[in-house]
Amino acid sequence: MAPEHSPNSDAVDPFSTSNMIIDHLYADVGDDNIAIKSGLVNSPGPDAPSKNITITDCTFMHGHGLSIGSEIAGGAQNIRAERIHFDGTDQALRIKANRDRGADVSNIVFKDIDIKNVGMAILISEYYPKVLPPEGDAAQPVTRLTPLFHDITIENVTATNAKTTGVIIGLPESPVKNVVLKNVHLEGGVGFRISDATVTAENFTVKAEKGEAITVLPSAKLTKK
Repeated sequence: MAPEHSPNSDAVDPFSTSNMIIDHLYADVGDDNIAIKSGLVNSPGPDAPSKNITITDCTFMHGHGLSIGSEIAGGAQNIRAERIHFDGTDQALRIKANRDRGADVSNIVFKDIDIKNVGMAILISEYYPKVLPPEGDAAQPVTRLTPLFHDITIENVTATNAKTTGVIIGLPESPVKNVVLKNVHLEGGVGFRISDATVTAENFTVKAEKGEAITVLPSAKLTKK
C-alpha cells in the first residue's frame, strides 16, 4: 500500500519476466497496480519479452490500473488476467506504448473483470503518454520499436461510473489488430472511441452521459456479431 498520489509506487512490475503467477494481490497505491514491461525507451535491443504471465483474483483500489507497457521494447505475449476487481483506480485495463518503446504485444486475455469509479475503464493506445493521436498524424516508417498490438480478448467485463469508458487507438502504420470484445458492458461520462484498429464485438454495450456511445473513425473497423 502507498498514498493515493505517491509517484513511483507501483505494486508489482514484472520486467522481461516469463512464467509468472500473480494471485490474490490487493494493491492500493499511487502508481501502477501492476505494470508488465520489457525493454526501455529508445532501447537499442535486444530485449527479452515478458511472457506466460497469469494474474488472478486480485483487487485494485487506488492506482493506475493493470498495465502492459509502456516500456515494452521486448514485447509481451501470453498474458492472462482473470477475476480482477477495480474500484477507484485512475484507469483499469491498459495496454500502452509509443513509437519509441514498442514491440509485439499479443495473445492477451482480460476476463471476468468488474470495474467501478475509475477514470478510464479500457485503454489500448499506441500514443502513450497521450491517448489520442495528434491531429493530422501520418504513418511513419516501421522500426524495431514500432508497437504491434494484436490478438487481444476482453471478455465478461462490466464498468460503471467511469469518467471515460474506453479507447482502442492504433498507429496509422501499425493498427491494433484482432481485438475481441465479448460480453462487455461499459457505463460512464464519455463514450468509447476506436481508430486505426480492427475490432469484433459480441454483446458489447456502451452507455455514455454525453456524446456518442461508440465512435468508430474511418481508419477503424468494428464488426458486431
